[in-house]
Amino acid sequence: MYRTRQFRVKKGHKMYEYCKAATIASGHLYNRANFILRQYATAVRDFEAMKPLTANQMYVYHLVQDMTRGTKYSPKGSWLTYGTLDYILKQSGDVAYYGMHSQANQQTLKLLLRDYKSFFESCKTYAKSREGYTGCPK
Repeated sequence: MYRTRQFRVKKGHKMYEYCKAATIASGHLYNRANFILRQYATAVRDFEAMKPLTANQMYVYHLVQDMTRGTKYSPKGSWLTYGTLDYILKQSGDVAYYGMHSQANQQTLKLLLRDYKSFFESCKTYAKSREGYTGCPK
């Protein structure tokens, strides 16, 4: 169980700029990691189906393969694990990754992977029974 407290920091508060910068940096890292995760997964899928890859897919596929070749972080399937994603962002010197403290980075990446896991589980549940859903999970 996660226990959190919500604080509403108004514009006039002395911590407002710090909180705003932290949330923006977290959003940038989440989006960057989401981009890498999705582009790599679709690149592997298209590669196996003998379809041509887009420029973004090629870039991310080569980035992941070059960074992880010969390491324990080498991906085994089409989805990247937390350790692999963290390793790639560290080794590439990603600006979004180094824009925050390391613990915040790690929690943002874990949140992204937890969101994906939740999405796929809800898709499986929706396929079995549509009860409790207003529509297909997106």
